[in-house]
Amino acid sequence: MRGIVMFSSLPIISIELNNSYVKVVEAKRKGDALKILAYKEMDVKNVNVVSEVYNELDILAALNDYLVGKDVSKYEVNIVISGVAKLLVREVVIPKLPQRKIYNLLKMEANQYFPVNLENYVIDYKIIEEFKENNAKKLKILVFAVSRYVIEQIINIAKMLKLKVNRIDLEPNALSKFILRSGIGRRETAMIVNLERSFI
Repeated sequence: MRGIVMFSSLPIISIELNNSYVKVVEAKRKGDALKILAYKEMDVKNVNVVSEVYNELDILAALNDYLVGKDVSKYEVNIVISGVAKLLVREVVIPKLPQRKIYNLLKMEANQYFPVNLENYVIDYKIIEEFKENNAKKLKILVFAVSRYVIEQIINIAKMLKLKVNRIDLEPNALSKFILRSGIGRRETAMIVNLERSFI
């Protein structure tokens, strides 16, 4: 999931995959701003709202109906993972390291954070704070582990729809980026509430 994000002039399709719905937003980048061109939310039928995996066939059918007639090769496609039960999150503190070394360290130590078979998971992380402790620089990091099978499902859906995916992200991380880039809470106290169909 981790990688360099290259901003292009292509129009964007962002897709949120959830077990009860699929959301699609089309946008166009104009400088630092985004212009929303279209938005649609589609129900995904006959699934448990909270599940370890996605209902691949229903999600595929919903997206196929929406994308009919669109030349998807001309879009930058981003996918957000939402509503998956086995999303594991831990907050950890590590010595300050170059970014290229953080991921390798987390992979080596991940068994300390997550009591599961990590061969079945994909690891990602987000730096949330840099601080000093006893004159040593340290990083506070959120570490995420998501089912490898879920990632494979998403890749399979993208292949069947001929989507060229720019990045796959986790919903908490996507919200965090939005807050940071929008400047919410920078000058005054603010609250962000994420309203879901089955929980807040």
